[in-house]
Amino acid sequence: MRYDFKVKADAKGKFFLAELRENLNRNKCYLRVRANGNRAEHAIADGLGARGYDQDLPIRYATEYRVYLIEKRELVV
Repeated sequence: MRYDFKVKADAKGKFFLAELRENLNRNKCYLRVRANGNRAEHAIADGLGARGYDQDLPIRYATEYRVYLIEKRELVV
């Protein structure tokens, strides 16, 4: 997986991601969006331990999104 760029998790960033998803050529690549932000604060507020969201932060708590564009490889038989 290759990290491509970051987008702020505000209205403009959400609009940009929506446009990117709409105009993406799904035959050649796909899009993966991961959340960046304060993990410990939100995990404790949700009743988990401070390390509860170390693996993945839910998108609703993101302050930034990491965007990955992943190229599909053709199956060679």
